[in-house]
Amino acid sequence: MILRALLSLALSLLLWLNGLVDSLSRPSVGDALNRRQLELAVLDAPLTVENFVALARKGFYNGLKFHRVEDWVVQGGDPSGNGTGGGQMPSEFNKLEFKVGAVGIARGQDPRINNDAQFFIVKRDSPHLNGQYTNFGQVTVGLDLVVKIAIGDKIKKITVK
Repeated sequence: MILRALLSLALSLLLWLNGLVDSLSRPSVGDALNRRQLELAVLDAPLTVENFVALARKGFYNGLKFHRVEDWVVQGGDPSGNGTGGGQMPSEFNKLEFKVGAVGIARGQDPRINNDAQFFIVKRDSPHLNGQYTNFGQVTVGLDLVVKIAIGDKIKKITVK
């Protein structure tokens, strides 16, 4: 247990979503730095984290829109912009709960196959997603900004530190 905690601490990645929202209809959403911070679950969803980090480092998400915004979730990262884009990768179910601020990866009808690009952040506890979707992170700073995201808001840039 101690080793797992140390590994988790050692392998934790912090992801700054610098200027996550760059809306055309609103000049800014967020604080002066317009940042959100995520802690990624390297041990619980290693392939998903590796894929997300690789896409972020390539600039894949820059300029993509949030195409789905509901009272309980925001979803973005779709290269087609309408919820149909992205490739496939295996699901990584884990014991992490979808509590407020949890970050998951989208999927289609087959729960064994995740989308390789689209991600979502839950704005309220969503236990119906537990064990059904890959949970790969948690918003640790800026959830108040996430809840202000509107459909069509753009991801300005994702920076991995």
